[in-house]
Amino acid sequence: KCGKSWFVLDLCVHVATGEPFLGFPVTKGSAWYISLEDTKEDLYWRLDAITDKELPNLFLSTEDDPIGNLEDGLEKHLNNYIEQHKDMKLIVIDTFLLVRAPAKNNGQNMYERDYVEMHQFQQFALDNDISVVLVHHGKKAEESDPFKQASGSMGVTAAADGYLLLKRLDRAKQEGT
Repeated sequence: KCGKSWFVLDLCVHVATGEPFLGFPVTKGSAWYISLEDTKEDLYWRLDAITDKELPNLFLSTEDDPIGNLEDGLEKHLNNYIEQHKDMKLIVIDTFLLVRAPAKNNGQNMYERDYVEMHQFQQFALDNDISVVLVHHGKKAEESDPFKQASGSMGVTAAADGYLLLKRLDRAKQEGT
């Protein structure tokens, strides 16, 4: 509850409009926000609070399939969407946990599983020249190393090209770091 969903929806709006985000330039294009913990009503309420602009290149979803292979599951859906929207620049999945495939007892340890699944998204982003943002929850316990703050193993952050940790030091306040 530190504002992750608000943050990434605002990022999507900035990509869709081509306006700088937090002072940084963005490449204008379509943005797709897959919010798996919210209702469509929640998303549109937040969107109305962020902007009053018409955004024909901002797409909102509240459900999707878990990770599978390229023939089924989430990858197929992502590939189909990109094929339909050639100007796609950003896909946000909120949250990573809700698109993960069920754990299999295939000899992988937790680090290997986390790394392999994260790497699938990294490779997808590289193959399609887009940005993919995976929203992930942090651990409740404090860690001195911010890279250990992500829920799961270090494989979650090891495969990512970038990692941003949002924290609200006082949950009663709106400010965060």
